Amino acid sequence: VIFFPFRYVPESLAQLVSPFVRLELLLSGLGSPLAETDRAETEEGRSLSGSMKWHRVLESFEKSHKAAAGGKEDVDGALLPTLVEKVLLPKVKFQVLHGWDATVLGESSRIWDLVCGVWGGLDSGEGAQDLLLTVKNKLHGELDRASVPLWPRKCRRHVPLAEEYTAQAVRRAVNLFSSVMLFREVLDRKVVVLLALNEVLSKRLMPFLRTLKREGLEGGAAPAGQESLACILVHLCRAVSKKWFEDYADDLSLLKQFLNECLDDWQKAGQLKDSPQVAALRQFAQVKARRIM
Repeated sequence: VIFFPFRYVPESLAQLVSPFVRLELLLSGLGSPLAETDRAETEEGRSLSGSMKWHRVLESFEKSHKAAAGGKEDVDGALLPTLVEKVLLPKVKFQVLHGWDATVLGESSRIWDLVCGVWGGLDSGEGAQDLLLTVKNKLHGELDRASVPLWPRKCRRHVPLAEEYTAQAVRRAVNLFSSVMLFREVLDRKVVVLLALNEVLSKRLMPFLRTLKREGLEGGAAPAGQESLACILVHLCRAVSKKWFEDYADDLSLLKQFLNECLDDWQKAGQLKDSPQVAALRQFAQVKARRIM
């Protein structure tokens, strides 16, 4: 026991501890290639690693050593970042690449929690940039699955399952838009604008939304398609934070312009007067316009 401090090799501690870390990751579900991770474990502080026993124990170990060092350099200070980068980061990247369907919003929320869970534990900028690049490539690769068909109304009505197929395509596109906006805090603004606003909203969703609005106005009364349009707009607007509307109003001009057009046209046509979706959109538009001014 007397000679233990002299025989202690800090460089080998991460290798000694990593099997136990991998075991707890396996038990938690993250160690399994395509396993679902319980979101309840990641809600508090958005820290996956902080919710696990190995992280708490090693964090306590580091604090005790820092206190014992008395201001001297702590040789164990890089233990936790090393474990996060060498053990946890590869598994999170695997989940991003192979266990994430970005057109399913629930899965995107799970991946967002995983990314936030390891983000604070990464000590090197290289590991963080590598993780962000993985997320960006995954989101970009999902664009082909977010295409929305522009079939005429007669085709959607008379071809079997055409309406259901179109609805699923719209849902995938809206969810992909929301998934990209989930990562707006860590991805570069230009990347978010390119993927969410240019590729998904402008190129894939907006042609369909304009067609849906035009068909509804031509149909008179208050067709169900207009209620669906209002519901889609609610989902899109809620995916964008107030801060983005305040700080990057120019980037969101297409969404804001189309929202105001829909509200004006519905009011002139006397449509959707009692719709809770339209009431939410009106309140949303008023708040944003007032904030931007």
